[in-house]
Amino acid sequence: MKLRALELRAPGDGTGPRRLKIFTNSPHMGLDEAESAKPVEAFELGPEHRNGSKLLDLYFVKYQNVRSLQVFVESNEGGDELTRVSKLTVLGTPEHTTNMSDFKKSG
Repeated sequence: MKLRALELRAPGDGTGPRRLKIFTNSPHMGLDEAESAKPVEAFELGPEHRNGSKLLDLYFVKYQNVRSLQVFVESNEGGDELTRVSKLTVLGTPEHTTNMSDFKKSG
């Protein structure tokens, strides 16, 4: 996939994420590793991100050929242990698409 943005929705009760770290193509990454590793991008979220009215625009050139996406919530609004995300939508395009005009009619 080629990713371009994330759309996030979270409750406004202090349990929504405040800071995210985004990693790609590291499907076996654990929480300890995510805390210390350098992310592809990090985001500081505002209320407009948590209510879904503003997309998290990704730096497109860093998100080519994405096979897996890891989203690490570094902290939330209230500073508590519990973080809630209601919806996370990944926006992008498939890396390889089928062009139907390339097919020839047989028979």
